[in-house]
Amino acid sequence: MARQIHCASFPTSRQPEPLRVEITTPEVTRALKLARQVPGIRSATIFGQSIHALIEDHFDLNELREELQKQGIVVAEIRPLAPSLEDVFVELTYKNQAIAAKEAEAKRA
Repeated sequence: MARQIHCASFPTSRQPEPLRVEITTPEVTRALKLARQVPGIRSATIFGQSIHALIEDHFDLNELREELQKQGIVVAEIRPLAPSLEDVFVELTYKNQAIAAKEAEAKRA
């Protein structure tokens, strides 16, 4: 018996890839709350004593550091980060939750 494989379709024009960064700070919870409100940050999650953030490719990391420092957050380091398997899992989980929420909202309308 033949098995069918589902293939995803890919867009013909490539969009800029978002970048992943690690923000190290002793105030992770407060910094996460602030980072999620910054335009250009697509998503952010806590990983130990740091935040892993998915940002737009044009985003200025120095501006992010300055914005967090204006809010009283001590930033030890902001550095580019290669995505880990856990990062990918978290990102896919959030995307699936967003899709499910949109579908539930559409059913209510």
